[in-house]
Amino acid sequence: MESKMRIALIAISVVAVVAVAGVVVSSGLLGNDGGSGEDTVYNTEISILEGGVYNTYKASGKNVSELLKSAFGDDIVVSNNGNVQSYKGVSNDSTHSWVVFRYKTPDGWVPVTDKLLVEGASLALEYSEKINEGGKVAYTKPTLTVTKEVWFFIQIPDIDEIEEFVESGDFKVRKDSNGNDLKTVEDCYNDLKAWIKDAGIDRTSIKNGFWIKGSGTYMNEALANALHDSFFPDKEMTVEDNGVTIDYCIDGKVMHSSLKKSDLYGWFVDFFGWGDTQLNNGDWTYWSQYTYNPNAPTLDDGRQWTYNDWALGFYDMDVYHYVGLVLQTTTEKGTDRILPTPSTIEA
Repeated sequence: MESKMRIALIAISVVAVVAVAGVVVSSGLLGNDGGSGEDTVYNTEISILEGGVYNTYKASGKNVSELLKSAFGDDIVVSNNGNVQSYKGVSNDSTHSWVVFRYKTPDGWVPVTDKLLVEGASLALEYSEKINEGGKVAYTKPTLTVTKEVWFFIQIPDIDEIEEFVESGDFKVRKDSNGNDLKTVEDCYNDLKAWIKDAGIDRTSIKNGFWIKGSGTYMNEALANALHDSFFPDKEMTVEDNGVTIDYCIDGKVMHSSLKKSDLYGWFVDFFGWGDTQLNNGDWTYWSQYTYNPNAPTLDDGRQWTYNDWALGFYDMDVYHYVGLVLQTTTEKGTDRILPTPSTIEA
């Protein structure tokens, strides 16, 4: 638990300054790659550019080679190692090669291997141009946009206590790493209340929590989409990208802001008005995040929730379909909790 809190504290200091974006750490560090065994049969879709448009084909198989043959039959020639030799008589040449990609959030299109296969993955067979990148051969990627659906459980179980803390002045003044004052805790709480009111969420519902579903090209985008479609469908949502943060705005007001390019990709800068804050005793009040075990044998086991060790943007949407967001005050030993399970989602 100490390592989790350390990550949270490091993230908070980076969010406070919101300054120079670093290098994105590959989401492969999360252990999200999906291949679960040689006997697993994957049901996927494979897209290919034909006549200027991407056509999509259903596929089923235990590996990349079987999936390709399932989707394209006799039109494709695949070697024993899974490499595509030709499609509809078009072969690899000195400037182009057939490459199979998988859309893997947050990395986008990446060359696929059997180990990267997961159920429901979006694949693409691309006649890619060979390009030189820093003296190494690379291949052009598909231009197809892929969106995925995720369910989000949102809850503020301690909203009464948070209000008491704010009114008592028990929070520290929010400052960036240079000592400059940030948005005050009082302003954070007032903005939070305003968003809850504008969304039409009553106090009982926000304390008990609720499920909403959204789609996007990565987790934070799907979350913003879920909020917009659930609570603000008649209002315009715009996206502002300044290279450091991505801000999702409703009628020009920031509803959700997250880091873009750093090892904290997708970390919450601000969500429904609330930014990370600290009590005078050292505890933190922030949006804790959880994912439901994708390998759980049931959707009705609260023990399958795990506190996120990484920023939300790193989580692969093909693997993780259920996310919990809880605004709470935590200590080093207070981050784990049992949330309502996905089985409680009303169709």
